[in-house]
Amino acid sequence: MDKWITIITIILIFLLCSLPSSAQANSGPVYWEGYPSADMMVIDQNSPITVENEELFFDFTTDDNFYNTVMGQVTATYEMANPTNTTQTVQMVFPFVSKLNHLSNLTEVVVDSKTIPYEVYAGDVIHSKDKKSYLKFEKIVRNITNIPYKAVQFEGNEKGKLYRMQVNPTTDEGINMAIDFEFDPKKTKVLTNGFNGYERSGQNTKISAWCNHPVVLEMFILGEDIDFNINGYTDGTLNLSSADFSHEITTSDRNVKDYLLTIIKNRNEPLLSETISDPQLYNLFSKALDDQFNNNMGYGAVNDLLDQVNQDRILSLFYTVQFPPNSKRTVTVTYKTFGTMDKTKTIEPLFTFDYLLNPAGNWSDFKNLSVKIISPKEAPFIIESSIKLQRDNNGYTAKLKQLPESDLNFTFYYKENLTLLDKVKGAVKGNLIVIISFSLAFATVFLLGLIIHFVKKRST
Repeated sequence: MDKWITIITIILIFLLCSLPSSAQANSGPVYWEGYPSADMMVIDQNSPITVENEELFFDFTTDDNFYNTVMGQVTATYEMANPTNTTQTVQMVFPFVSKLNHLSNLTEVVVDSKTIPYEVYAGDVIHSKDKKSYLKFEKIVRNITNIPYKAVQFEGNEKGKLYRMQVNPTTDEGINMAIDFEFDPKKTKVLTNGFNGYERSGQNTKISAWCNHPVVLEMFILGEDIDFNINGYTDGTLNLSSADFSHEITTSDRNVKDYLLTIIKNRNEPLLSETISDPQLYNLFSKALDDQFNNNMGYGAVNDLLDQVNQDRILSLFYTVQFPPNSKRTVTVTYKTFGTMDKTKTIEPLFTFDYLLNPAGNWSDFKNLSVKIISPKEAPFIIESSIKLQRDNNGYTAKLKQLPESDLNFTFYYKENLTLLDKVKGAVKGNLIVIISFSLAFATVFLLGLIIHFVKKRST
């Protein structure tokens, strides 16, 4: 009987090894969420300015790749009029969802062929699945402010003590430098810079950093000062002591606001500080530091603060346009957008884009919307759209006399129609592991039954 057990084992191993590699490993995501874009808003909802024409041009022919989806350039051109006999100074805002470290995706705001300056206001991080709710007028306007953020855990002008530690390893293998200290979070707050190890037990804290070359580490102390011990180690578990390093400590007094702005500007792309004003930068990062101190019992880390630039959040372009009496002006905003990639139900991905038109309803009057879409080469066909589109050799177009009842959305696919067969193939692909596992179990039971039958037959 042992011989048959061996035979069955060999068969099972063969079947498992026959499992397709595509079913054993995921070569990439099957779903990548994009965020909607929105029309331009007017801050004063009582403004008399009207929109006589809007041209929306979506160009997806660029070769830019954005993670695992399609990126395109959107150009929104508004022909606007001041029907009054007085000059109108109009504050406008253009909201969108992006990351702070993707501000280079912005291009410009143009009024009558002249580029004008704008301010960028950073709003809420996107957490909810209800993506459109973040682009509502009330939430956008709430973030258009330079009022300093009022932290709970500290004051912006509060003085702290900055310890700067120059660490010099004297061995080619480097050193894992550790600092031990105790602090009461009710009396002291600690912000560290350059450390990558952190242990905490009550008030006992240990922070560490691998130093393979000369490096400067920092501790910024708010409230009561602390005493600390410095030790070197050659291992990551901090068990093997080493004296193969030297260090020098300098101290200085800094207030919270100045220190935060300094580390932000020193550690991020110049574009961030060039595009976002100091009050905005301080509000953004002081709130993040306030949250760290609150959630981590008085402890914060600069690396975690700087992760704010990687978060999807509401960003708003804010600018002012002046309209002389009975005048017309053309305002154009150009930017990059990316859509939702969905390959959960089809073999080839679907790319869906959302554009919120409802903000245009805040203008005194709106009429004549033109839409033009040039498809990406990997998905040249629009198979679904919230408005009726006409297709020609240059892409898809639509002309509407008024805003549609619903917001604009459209979906690209690699062929002209999404067929039942496409959906079946997608369903099979999505459940491939389940199907193979079931087939494997069935084949095993079937083979086992044949072997048992064969053994019984031979024994008789």
